[in-house]
Amino acid sequence: MCANRGSIGGKGGYSKNVGANKLEKCAQFISTNSKCGPFFSYGLKDGFCDCVPPNKGQCKYVTDANTQKSQYSAYSLVAKKVTIGNNNRGLKTKCVNYAGMACAKNAGNKGIRINSDYRNAGDSFIITNSASQVCARRVNGGPGWGLNLQMACTFKDIPAYQANFVTQASHHLCLNRGSIGGKGLYSKPNKGPKKLIECEGWVRKNKNCGTHFNYGWKDGYCDCVPKGKPKSYCHLYTNGDTIKSEYSAYEIYTTTTTPPPPTPRPTPRPAPPPVKGLKSGMGWKVSTGKCTIDISAGVPCAVSSNYPKKYFRDEFCEISFTDKKKKPKRLDIQMNGEKYFDYLVIDGKEYHGILKRKIEIKSTKFTWSSDFWEEAKAAKVGWKICKTSAKKINIVPAKKKKPPPKPRARPRPGPRKKR
Repeated sequence: MCANRGSIGGKGGYSKNVGANKLEKCAQFISTNSKCGPFFSYGLKDGFCDCVPPNKGQCKYVTDANTQKSQYSAYSLVAKKVTIGNNNRGLKTKCVNYAGMACAKNAGNKGIRINSDYRNAGDSFIITNSASQVCARRVNGGPGWGLNLQMACTFKDIPAYQANFVTQASHHLCLNRGSIGGKGLYSKPNKGPKKLIECEGWVRKNKNCGTHFNYGWKDGYCDCVPKGKPKSYCHLYTNGDTIKSEYSAYEIYTTTTTPPPPTPRPTPRPAPPPVKGLKSGMGWKVSTGKCTIDISAGVPCAVSSNYPKKYFRDEFCEISFTDKKKKPKRLDIQMNGEKYFDYLVIDGKEYHGILKRKIEIKSTKFTWSSDFWEEAKAAKVGWKICKTSAKKINIVPAKKKKPPPKPRARPRPGPRKKR
């Protein structure tokens, strides 16, 4: 619950019993109540809806046995319905008491105002805001107006005291999340339970995610609602599995003025760098060329450019081992390239064509090159070279084969450039 809510028990103007399992009615009460700020608490079982006043800052969380028994959660709103009402006194301007609101200058005009009566009336207004009031001044026709003027405004000071991310509903999921199970663009690979901070950080950095997401405290899955989709706010629902896995729905606020959350103790380890597309990692480094390092499997691997798609012609890469302690003694080669012309060079020996084998390595680097003649369609897929386990492997000597056919002659544009 919010410990700093204005009143409780349905009294004092900041509290109302809207009935059990009626969250939407509670949100409607908050959005139309001039005494309420953006934060409020609601009990799904007892139906009490209590808000934090605008000048009390963000929700100060508190919980106890009664809170949990009545299934309370803390919520927040960004938009608010401001009611100016009619003006039958024959004046040009009418002001109402709403603290900390930001209403657009044209919020009261036709097609923008949200009152249900006199929708097509031509009344035009200029809306102004002060610290404690919202005022409407009619700018056409005579003084006064008969419509019940209502406008959609926002809380002006949310960036100053809004939380980085606040619980929207405990034991609820977003029905419209983009993907689940640690797969797809909208679901984080599962790193284990009780890692909400990591989940929140992943959602914040993921350009595909909007501002709403789910996290399961027991099963560790982190799924977000896609960004920019129609109705991209969280569509809440719950079931037995949701409650069992202790899921909650969250919302992120990305305002630059929001103060950072306090650093937990001990300070958590920083998130690891991306595990694919690296130029160096785990003691391996691409010294030259467009090849990359892949550590997604927990061991370092070097892969050809564009892997696992087809590589390109006229390429050259050099991969070196920067850490003597982590230098591999054996390599696992998986290669699908053009025979005789595109090849790996390891300890002075050339490897080409299609092969899958494990070899020993003594030097501190190896190279890859593709010729200038044929492009990817002839060059197959590419190659991947990984560090093998420390266990001893049986290296099968290659059988003696007939000498390969003489490579076909190819026109050369001149000597190759030095790399």
